[in-house]
Amino acid sequence: MRTLVTWFKRLSPNVTSETVSLGALVELVGDRAGVLFIAPSGGERVEVDGVEVKTISLAAPLGQAMLGLEEGDEFEVRSPSGSVTYEVLSVR
Repeated sequence: MRTLVTWFKRLSPNVTSETVSLGALVELVGDRAGVLFIAPSGGERVEVDGVEVKTISLAAPLGQAMLGLEEGDEFEVRSPSGSVTYEVLSVR
């Protein structure tokens, strides 16, 4: 948890891109909706103002599929249970 907070503090003030990249907070809608923080490493979950935020790295299949996308972009990710469809609702 401390590592996640450290990375968020280090990266979030510098995020100015409107595309998915390291340090972005991304909201997805679709088969598995949620809010993701793009961090150097993933696997953490934090609740912020009643919303669960999951960390994901750009090395993960979902992270790779989202890299460079913008609000409104749709994409698919293959998983062991089949393809999962998402839409990027927001990038902050």
